Amino acid sequence: MQARSHKLAVGAASIEGERMIHQIGKCPYCETVIAADWVNSKFVFNPDSHHPVCEHVAYIDGRITYWGKDFTQVDCTMGLLYESVEALNLRDEFDLRGYMSRLRDQDKVNPQVEYVTSKFRRDCREAGLPTEKDEHNDFVDFDAWLVFTKDASSFFQACEDDWDSLQTSCE
Repeated sequence: MQARSHKLAVGAASIEGERMIHQIGKCPYCETVIAADWVNSKFVFNPDSHHPVCEHVAYIDGRITYWGKDFTQVDCTMGLLYESVEALNLRDEFDLRGYMSRLRDQDKVNPQVEYVTSKFRRDCREAGLPTEKDEHNDFVDFDAWLVFTKDASSFFQACEDDWDSLQTSCE
């Protein structure tokens, strides 16, 4: 089954006046907003309403890069990861992160279930920020890949089943 790609016009605009909390996506099944807190290096769900994350958000893989003020040196790069609580039901031998990486790259994996993917990319150098020292500029790059599904339990089971069939075909 082919994933639908969810294109949503989201920007790096801040939410609630917090300069470093930026919307990176919105659930295609409900109103859940996914944001990234660049100061605390974490995902934030529904920053305006403070409602909990919906059951449709299955997986988020993000990468944040902090640049020095002159863009010549990376101060820090780190990965951020979110997995639905349903991922806890997967077998230990199932490599979820490896499988999701292959799904992201469309590398011969195909879970037989409905899901929607979304990408967010923000490159502060492309955003046209001035390079003079200004405490209000955020010299941050952020990339994220989000996976949404109507039923996370069925989604992860389909991923595991697909992985099992790939393992069997390799033997």
